[in-house]
Amino acid sequence: MARVAYHRSDMLSALLHCDSALNHGSIRPDRVQEASIAVLQSRIFAWTGDFDAASTVLGRALALSTIAQDTAGMAESLEQLGWAHYRQDQFLLAKEQWSRSLELRRSIKDLFGVTNNLRWVGIALMDSHDPVEGALYYDSALYMARVLKDPYLLSCAHDNMGIHMDSALYYARIHGDAAHLHRIMYTTGQVLIRRGKVEEGMAYCDTVLAYARQTRNAVLERDALMDLGYGYRAKGMWKQALMLNDKAYGINLRVINPPATKDVLAKQSVLNEFRRRQIGDSLRYVRELEQVEGERALASLRAERNSILAWAIGLAALAVIGGATGYQRNKLRHRKLRHERDKARSELRALCAQMNPHFIFNALASINDYVLENESELASSFLTRFARLMRLVLENSRKERVSLAKDLEALQLYMELECLRSNNGFTHSIDVAAGIDPLQIMVPPLMIQPFVENAIRHGLAKKQKGHLRVSVKKRSGQLIVTVEDDGVGMKRPTVPQIGDEQTSLGTAITAERLAMLNEKLGMPLGFRYLDVPVGVCVEVTLPLTEGR
Repeated sequence: MARVAYHRSDMLSALLHCDSALNHGSIRPDRVQEASIAVLQSRIFAWTGDFDAASTVLGRALALSTIAQDTAGMAESLEQLGWAHYRQDQFLLAKEQWSRSLELRRSIKDLFGVTNNLRWVGIALMDSHDPVEGALYYDSALYMARVLKDPYLLSCAHDNMGIHMDSALYYARIHGDAAHLHRIMYTTGQVLIRRGKVEEGMAYCDTVLAYARQTRNAVLERDALMDLGYGYRAKGMWKQALMLNDKAYGINLRVINPPATKDVLAKQSVLNEFRRRQIGDSLRYVRELEQVEGERALASLRAERNSILAWAIGLAALAVIGGATGYQRNKLRHRKLRHERDKARSELRALCAQMNPHFIFNALASINDYVLENESELASSFLTRFARLMRLVLENSRKERVSLAKDLEALQLYMELECLRSNNGFTHSIDVAAGIDPLQIMVPPLMIQPFVENAIRHGLAKKQKGHLRVSVKKRSGQLIVTVEDDGVGMKRPTVPQIGDEQTSLGTAITAERLAMLNEKLGMPLGFRYLDVPVGVCVEVTLPLTEGR
């Protein structure tokens, strides 16, 4: 239903159907389905110009598809990430995402997807001022479209080549997608205006502008206004041209500038309604939870009162005094236990908070380097991933337990950032054994990150093209997480000592947290180094806890 609403350009209904599919259905979607829903959500956000929100949900979609080993889902997530970069004029980053998607589509012999990615890489190259290589990709895409005889691909290929616009419109009408047809009409108008057929070209752009406003497609509205302004300039009508350019510039700021985007989208009825519903659901859940807790507390108090009254009636005065003394003693003991529990919880949160600077310092240094070197696109990409990672870290560090999926998502982002910092100096992977559902398994947050950090700093930093592998499996009713690298290796003690200089602060904090969990849960938890021929391998034992 969400996809039907999306193709009808009814974005409010599409968002609400996505929300229902994720949170209100009788059957919860699996990881592949959840990733597909996230990709659709990103398209809706991109339609309205909110590329920040689109990138956030696409990061989750890519993580879910990677865990599920869904190659097609990974390719689709990368494609939409490419468009998010492209719409913000980050052409090199767009080309990088589309090139990765192209390889994935080739690996599964998806010829339709290969053709689309060939076109998109060509578009990015053209806009990056590399027309020769871009034209080669266009030619390849046109050849593939002719082989497949697909109307949609043929219309796109003719449109990209900037020739045979009649053919592009013909195939677009056969395909029957209104959004795609109006995008082709926009390009047709653009080409006609630049070829001197100003009136004919502006007529196409007027039609596209009306459609864009009707469907609230901010990007298409901006493009149509810019071309109409170009048409008025060609006719010497400078006042009208300036007015349209001002409108296009205003939309451009709204689409590309993330803070402005949030301000504008906050006023749009589509996202307002969606957010109101989300907030309402959250408040209703909180009220229900408070009611249940209140009823439990009341029942507990009544039971306690009845017990005391029964003892008071049945026993003599001395027994009453003894019972009161025992009650006070019991109350003090429970208060002490509650105090120790709250203290342990506070210490856990404080220890989590101490880990945050490990993420922040290196990331900010890299962003600073990119800015100083005028690498604005790389700085923007790095900052987007860093912001997404910090959001996860801050959310997770408030909780004693998070889902394994959330923790692995943060770990994946951390490894991606470190890989970028080292100019792709190493590869990395996360393997989850069959029979483990990352959405159901609950783990203490940020336990594994210090060991990954040590592997990168001490093992892989001095070696080119190393590999870092994180694997998760069950053993004897516990969760075993292994971090292994094939780097230069390091000296390590057989028993980790918190004060040892060879042990990082992050590892020391993890040792403290595991010791506290040992005391709390009464089970053997910890970490140990394993002997391996190359590099370093550390095995972390965590409690195996299931539940949302």
